[in-house]
Amino acid sequence: MEIRKLISLTLLTIFSSSCVSNEYSFKEDTDKVKFKNFTLAVCMNMAYGESSDALLKEASLAANGYREFSNIDLSAYEASRSLISKWLNKDYASKNGGQINLMKCIDLYNSPDLENVFIQYDPCKNKESWLDQEEYIKHCT
Repeated sequence: MEIRKLISLTLLTIFSSSCVSNEYSFKEDTDKVKFKNFTLAVCMNMAYGESSDALLKEASLAANGYREFSNIDLSAYEASRSLISKWLNKDYASKNGGQINLMKCIDLYNSPDLENVFIQYDPCKNKESWLDQEEYIKHCT
């Protein structure tokens, strides 16, 4: 039960900060923020996916939403999933035994590893790949 409270508090803190002033503010987030939020949501889902908890279903829906509204190549999301698997295999043993998977996900969210994946696939590097040049200007300049 404690892990569900911790997951709920973490999601509430991270996801609500961008939704305070505008119901659809996530659409205005940078691609980097959307990518990091996607990674956190997928990491939580992969770490606790065996559960049928409604919160984890929401994490999956959130991940899909962040991906849908970003301009990042799908290869970046595949790289993110690979990185998530790597981080979930790290040893984060608690004093009481067991792994602290949520901590792994939070640390991944803040890691240079994830930053490097984003830099590799940064959609602002290639102006020609944007279908809407006004969107490119809005997001990248």
